[in-house]
This record gives sequence, structure tokens and C-alpha cells, in this order.
Amino acid sequence: MLARLPFTLLIALIPLAYLLACAITAGLLAPFLPAPLRGLINFDTLVHRGGEVILILGLFPLAKRLPLGAPDIGLPGSRHVLWRQVRRAFLWGCLMMGVHFVLIMGIEARRIDPQKLELLRLARLAFKGLLIGIVVASIEEPLFRGVLFGGLVSRIGRLGAVLVSSFYFAALHFLDSDLRPTWENVGWDSGLRMIIDAFSHIPLAAPDGFLALFAAGSLLACIRIWRPLGLGYCMGLHMGWVFVIKTFKPFTYNGTALIPGLTSRYDGIIGYLSAAWTAALIVLVLAMAFRAKTAQEAS
Repeated sequence: MLARLPFTLLIALIPLAYLLACAITAGLLAPFLPAPLRGLINFDTLVHRGGEVILILGLFPLAKRLPLGAPDIGLPGSRHVLWRQVRRAFLWGCLMMGVHFVLIMGIEARRIDPQKLELLRLARLAFKGLLIGIVVASIEEPLFRGVLFGGLVSRIGRLGAVLVSSFYFAALHFLDSDLRPTWENVGWDSGLRMIIDAFSHIPLAAPDGFLALFAAGSLLACIRIWRPLGLGYCMGLHMGWVFVIKTFKPFTYNGTALIPGLTSRYDGIIGYLSAAWTAALIVLVLAMAFRAKTAQEAS
């Protein structure tokens, strides 16, 4: 196993190279946006969204190059099955994050603001949260638990694929720049400066927030091990988590926790507490995967 370590590390760096290539391309192209269009979007937003678009568009030729088919990225045989997976997992994701909210409010890490409790506002936030959940899950799951996990698992094994894909999943949540140059101050290298600043934030990530996101990514990746054609389950769970957070977080504020340190300064929601119950679920999922494999071999 140690003999394969250099090869594993090399493979683990390939996604970083791809990410850097997409980010640098967006950073170099953004300053040349035609002047009539600059009033429609801020420069920093263009670099950020442009990088995402380039990254997503690049997945299609990348999947063919590897090559990866629909089963390799976890897609089931029909849209009906995919939708059923998403629907069921969405309910489970809502339940999981809903229970988490009850727990953190129970220890007073978050408190409800009665002045913000309005039915119409709740409906608006729920609709917005659902849309955000759909968009986020539809982008991140095919990327991390689809193409990335599928491309890694055949080269460095399941464990390596889980760890590497989950690391990138967590790290990208902290990829953000404090630089907000206006179009009047934009030079040819402004995008590159933003990218360097954004990547410099990753080592400064809140450890509890990073651990919670790493655990969440690992749980979703382990679901791919348990259900090889279950990308829809990953999408549904992720969608449910985002939906609950975006819907109910605005009605709460940070409190003085009875047990401090269980939620992160990253968002005041996830942290060591969510990492703990996520780790327990990982053990459960892996146990079910082992039992399913044993039953299949015995039949």
C-alpha cells in the first residue's frame, strides 16, 4: 500500500490542476468583458461564476476522455429511478438537518428571533431555499460524487476516492476572495490576484467547519459505495440539507451555547456536532454496504 502512495498523491493532485486551470482561465478572460456589458455584473462575480461555468462545461469532454459512462458517475438506468432517488433522499435530508436544528436550538447554540417569524417570509424563504438546494445539489453532486468520485475510484480505490473527493468538496467551500475590484480599477492581472487571494483562504479555514463539510462529503461518497447507481440519493440528501438551512437559518441567531464549540463560525449551523452524527451515519452506511456485498456473494 505504501508503494502506491506516490501514485495516489499524484492522482489526488490532478483535480487541483484542473481547478486551477479553470480558475486561471476565468481570471484571465474576465478583464476583457466588453465595456457595454460591465454594468450588468461585478468583476468579482464574473470571475467567480465564470470559473464555475468553465469548470462545469469542462466536465463533459473530461468524462469522455477518462472515459466515464453513466454508471461510472452513479446515474441509474432511467430518469424515473433518478427522480425517485432524489425525492426519497430529499425527505431524509430534511429530516436529518431538521433534527440538527432542534439539537442546536436545544443547547442554545442558535435561538429563534420571534420578530422575524412571519408566515409569508417563511414561504418566500422556503421557495428560495428549495431553488438554491436544487441548483447546488445539481452542480456539486455530479461534480464531486459523480465525475470526481467515478474517475478516482478505478485508479486509487474506494477509500482514496472517498477521502480525496471529500477533501476537495470541503476545501472549495472556503475558496473565496476578499478582493472586490471595481471595473475602473481592473487590470489584466486583477483576476489572477483574486484567485491567489481566494486559494490563500483555504489553509485558514475553520477546522470545525472543514471537518463537518469533509464528513458530509464522506457520507455522500459512502452512499455511492453502498448504492453504485445512487447519485440521485446524494443529490436528494444534499438538496434537503441546503433547503432546511436556507429556510430556517434566517429565523435564528447565534446564542450562548450550553455546550460551547459544537457549531462553527463558518455558518453557525454545522460544526463538531454535525460531524459527529455524520460520522455515525457513515459507519451505518458502510455496515449496510458490507452486508449487501456479503449477501450478494452468498447468493
